[in-house]
Amino acid sequence: MSYYSKHIPFVPTQQSQSSPQPPHQPDTHSVADFYSALLSTNTVSQSQHPPPPPTIWCPACELHVPVSSYERHLRGTTHLVSKTSEAPIPDVLTLNEANRGFQMLRAQGWEYDQGLGADGQGRRHPISTRLKNDRLGLGAKRNKRVVTHSHYEIVNTPTRSTLPEVKKPNRREIVAREKRDREERLAMIAYMNR
Repeated sequence: MSYYSKHIPFVPTQQSQSSPQPPHQPDTHSVADFYSALLSTNTVSQSQHPPPPPTIWCPACELHVPVSSYERHLRGTTHLVSKTSEAPIPDVLTLNEANRGFQMLRAQGWEYDQGLGADGQGRRHPISTRLKNDRLGLGAKRNKRVVTHSHYEIVNTPTRSTLPEVKKPNRREIVAREKRDREERLAMIAYMNR
């Protein structure tokens, strides 16, 4: 016998001395009502339930939603995820009528929501560029390429002629600096040889 179970002794039924009676056959509806009363927490019988609240059909979610909570449903996650968006997805790189390249493409019959290929396939946006203000050559590490400049920035970027002039040292200053560097090197060698 298990620790968790208790032994229940068998108790025989008391038989009366009179003639045996056939067992009572209960009505099946009364048995069902009895079990539903045991299992339900609601004491109201099936026939006394109030009518269901009026509902509205939501075509986006394909659900019947109670009228009382329809506005809350429209703001809910289920509805927002289920509904189809009529608004186009915004472009990261937007071109407009002020762009000269955009105007040229439009003049050739291009539509904004098509690709640049002959049959509307291919790239939708121009290749991203980056204004180069450094003197790095091929193979140098570069940042992610994005359009980081406007026409105004390109025109107003300082060129080599507008940069401040760096004063070049004269011969006397060069000789003095080399003499000082030589003395420092000799002092370092003498210190290391001790």
